[in-house]
Amino acid sequence: MSNALVVKNLNKSFLTGIFGKKRQILKNVNFSVPKGSITGFVGVNGSGKTTTIKCLLKFIFPDDIPEMSISFFGDENFSMKIREKLAYLPERPYLPEQLTAEEFLFLHWKLGPWKKSKNTFEAACKKVLLRVNLPRVEKNFLRGFSKGMLQRICLAQALLYQPDFFIFDEPMSGLDPDGRRLVKDIILEEQARGATIFFTSHLLADMDELCTHLVVIDQGEIHFSGPVEDFTHSESKTSVLTYLDAQQRRQQDTISKDELSAKISEILKNQGQILRLNPVETSIERVFTERKWLEEKNQRKEP
Repeated sequence: MSNALVVKNLNKSFLTGIFGKKRQILKNVNFSVPKGSITGFVGVNGSGKTTTIKCLLKFIFPDDIPEMSISFFGDENFSMKIREKLAYLPERPYLPEQLTAEEFLFLHWKLGPWKKSKNTFEAACKKVLLRVNLPRVEKNFLRGFSKGMLQRICLAQALLYQPDFFIFDEPMSGLDPDGRRLVKDIILEEQARGATIFFTSHLLADMDELCTHLVVIDQGEIHFSGPVEDFTHSESKTSVLTYLDAQQRRQQDTISKDELSAKISEILKNQGQILRLNPVETSIERVFTERKWLEEKNQRKEP
């Protein structure tokens, strides 16, 4: 699978305090986002997720290091051709509330490099508003929108041109359960269309449901980049073993991988019978919360 995004040796420092002390936020960040994937970008508050995204989109500039590169679809120059393929939804969008929904979308339509007619825009406007479940709000002012509606109008703006790469920073923030379901459905639909999605979220259960790949960052360093199943895999993985004991009574035990072979041998030796063995699915949330990925990384650093 080819990569839609490759980041190499990304570093970012800021000057802080009255004496301009240098504080490094991103430290040799390296990761890739496969083309056509749904990749989750995971980390605690302050780990460097939003700073990384701002560097990707040239909102801020990385430290000048010769080996550093950011490549979208093989292009390191962030050319206009590449920008046309990208859509971005910030965590805290600031919208011109004096505009109507239609005016807001038309503003972004005109900012694009495409020469489109007004009639084409009107059709696209209605289509994206319907898709984000905001029908018949074209003439409504944004100042009257709720937080969830503002989040959805921003999503509509991102969908206008059917981009090839979406970058979403907390796309489900402020949404009710129906709104979250809507965003998840749109993400899956866009992937089915062939688009690549790279998004952050503190709702790790949503990542379990959506993501094919994962990038984990902590204190400005990348600790994992790859398929979700590689992240959730653990040597201490457990399974639920259902069996009949020597008295033919049905039993069910949760057994770790290390203990499984010995337990099965014991059951068979006592004339028992194995009925079923079901591996326990490990979630992104469980692995991330237990911090095993961080412990393993620290162990590898030790001499």
